[in-house]
Amino acid sequence: MGAAASRRYRLRANEFLELAEDALARQKWNGAGAMAIHAGISAADAVLAFAASLRSREADHAAVLGLLETHVDGFDASARRHLAGLLRSKNSVEYDDRVVTPTEAKQLVDHAGRFLA
Repeated sequence: MGAAASRRYRLRANEFLELAEDALARQKWNGAGAMAIHAGISAADAVLAFAASLRSREADHAAVLGLLETHVDGFDASARRHLAGLLRSKNSVEYDDRVVTPTEAKQLVDHAGRFLA
């Protein structure tokens, strides 16, 4: 872990966000939602790797919120809200027997973009 790992996770996060935005433009709501969520997860990994040489290995992705709050001084309420919004939707978007709505896809891509910023 460290700066090199952080760069790799950030590259992955940016790629996932780009794919989410492309899927959104093409009205591929499920793909947009899933890629937005993975962009947020990879960005969280990038921040933790850089700030604390850590990466969450918990099965529950929401556990990363506590690690970020503990180890990253700049992890504020706004960043927490955006990442939590993505993580809260992960199981529903990826595993439930339903499709992502256009509104939900747009919200997830917005959360990811704001978190990565």
